[in-house]
Amino acid sequence: PRDSNTLEGWIPKGKFDVYAVGAQEVSYQKEEGEWFKYVQAFFGKEYLTLASMQMWDITIIVLCRKKCLLKITNVEGSTKATLFKEKCGMKGAAGIALKYHNTSMAFISCHLAARIERTKMRKINTEEIVNQIQLANKDTDLSTQFHHVFWMGDMNYRIECPVEDSDTLLAAEDYNKLLTHDQLLTEQRENGILYGFKEAPITFPPTYRYKPGTGAYKQDRGRAPSYCDRILVKSLKSAEIKCTDYGMSTDVKTSEHMPVYATYELQCIRPHLNCFHRDQEPRPMFTFTNIKFIEQTHLMFRKPVVWVHSPFSDHAIKGKIMKAGTMMPEFTGDYLPKPIKSTCQMTEYLEKLYFIFVFKDTAEPREDKMFRGAAQWELTGKVEPYDQERTDTCEVLCLGRKVGVIEFTYKVTNYGYTP
Repeated sequence: PRDSNTLEGWIPKGKFDVYAVGAQEVSYQKEEGEWFKYVQAFFGKEYLTLASMQMWDITIIVLCRKKCLLKITNVEGSTKATLFKEKCGMKGAAGIALKYHNTSMAFISCHLAARIERTKMRKINTEEIVNQIQLANKDTDLSTQFHHVFWMGDMNYRIECPVEDSDTLLAAEDYNKLLTHDQLLTEQRENGILYGFKEAPITFPPTYRYKPGTGAYKQDRGRAPSYCDRILVKSLKSAEIKCTDYGMSTDVKTSEHMPVYATYELQCIRPHLNCFHRDQEPRPMFTFTNIKFIEQTHLMFRKPVVWVHSPFSDHAIKGKIMKAGTMMPEFTGDYLPKPIKSTCQMTEYLEKLYFIFVFKDTAEPREDKMFRGAAQWELTGKVEPYDQERTDTCEVLCLGRKVGVIEFTYKVTNYGYTP
């Protein structure tokens, strides 16, 4: 759109601290960065661009209020082009990650394979993006390392039913029944794609396929209008987040798609300053005595190894490599990561953090093929009481799908203060 007033009905300007704007098929630009300049101009001087990424016609820009700038760190961006370009064209995703205080989040703008029959290809596109877009922790994938992941874009999933049936449901505004034919919801339910990602209730009509410049659907292909444009979010179970609005704007009519928007309120974790509490006890140390798979549906491990990423170190704590061909590896003794010492003794703060268990098969000659999944272990309710051996479980995700469950035994002890 050329008129900035057109964006008013799509983007609720001035109401929030952080905005992420994703767009696809941005092919009309006369000069590089024209779309980003346009979005920045729309927000005005009160907002700053934190980062912007573009790959072909896929874009994302993240902005924040100027007064919030010093609360934001670890800003980085990445892109991922998907395979099968000869079949599905220039598809993929652009992403930006950041920390607001100590809350980590990522924003993904994607464009998946088109056509109603290419559901399997869209699944492959999604898995490639989740597994290979390079943001923050490069040892794991997108779905197991942030407090919040916001996924948006033209996902191209269609309503798969006769157009006569869809017309009847649209006339009655029975969107819930229409969504029973939605390919994305079916794929999530039956094939587990984007596991853990949630979408707010859809209370608006399909976003595709319109006659540009109008609010009328095209009927030339004899196919049902579809919810191609979606916004989903995956958050930790303990994270405080609320979707306050999810809708479609009918003010932007420049393409066959109507844009969607979602607004969220979330509680961010304030940093803990250890310098004020460094001599206080207890100071917890996490010791693992057993880590094993109790479910596994992905691939055989030939030389399995487990790494643990904690919020107390920039590096993974690694166990030794096992030599055992198995689907259900069990790690004990030297094959376990060494005890992990916390840099903070405040339980209230620690319980908002998480560990990441990363599983690799080192028998793979290529490092990018070693990854076999990761599990995000939230520390809510896991720190106290001290000196008691406990058992817990975590789901293991790979390619954005659940591929297993691990069970592990651990103990939290006080390692004391050493000046």
